[in-house]
Amino acid sequence: MYKKVRGQKQNTDSRDSLSDIQSSSDHRQSKFSVPQISPYITSTIATPYTTLKMRGLSVAANLTVLATLACTTAAQCTYDKQSAPFRLKISSDNERINGSVLVSSHAGPPFRNLLPDVWYKEEYPGNVISNGSTTFYYNTSSTTEDYYGCTGKLFWKQPGWDSILAFRESFVNNTFVTFLAPGEAGTGVEFDQDEKLHLKAFTDRSGGMQTESFYNFHICSTVFGSYRYPDSLAWVISGEPDGVNCRAVNVTREWV
Repeated sequence: MYKKVRGQKQNTDSRDSLSDIQSSSDHRQSKFSVPQISPYITSTIATPYTTLKMRGLSVAANLTVLATLACTTAAQCTYDKQSAPFRLKISSDNERINGSVLVSSHAGPPFRNLLPDVWYKEEYPGNVISNGSTTFYYNTSSTTEDYYGCTGKLFWKQPGWDSILAFRESFVNNTFVTFLAPGEAGTGVEFDQDEKLHLKAFTDRSGGMQTESFYNFHICSTVFGSYRYPDSLAWVISGEPDGVNCRAVNVTREWV
């Protein structure tokens, strides 16, 4: 079995108007269970990891400040630094998918799903999976100001444009389908010191502001548009997954 990952917990002093939350260097390999506190996930702009002290402002004024900060963040996050290529490998207690690598698969133009290569090998025996469909990149911003909170994004290259990892939110269950889409949106993600993909979020478990890392990836049976896949990468917000046939996984970067 895999041990539970505990992300860094960092107290945020309310006297600081803006504070950047840095990645933890203390990560352990994850046990396949989902914490009850979930991160805020967005498939639009990258939201900065900041705490704002806005005493004496009305609700409308607070919202205006937050909207302005979000727009500033989007404008400053250029994502102009691209990593070397890598693959994304799955580790799981499920023997069938353990050791698989994720493949970018057609899900209706211009979107792509992420599927374990074992599905292809079973569905299309003898077919060769191209290197391009299993090769990804991590883009970060050259912005130097810490408080912009430009969390990196996962990119996949295809002719004509790059596509970015995002989460398709659901109003009926706690399992979000991941997908790749062109444009400048997408979800900010990080890799820890063991190269494991995760999301970082504020929590309030002990009454004080903290940051924790979450590793809630699963392989589930999913539907995206008119495409149904028995094995697709998904994110479970909290608790036991509502998705069909979900198996908890870690997703690890392997350089190529």
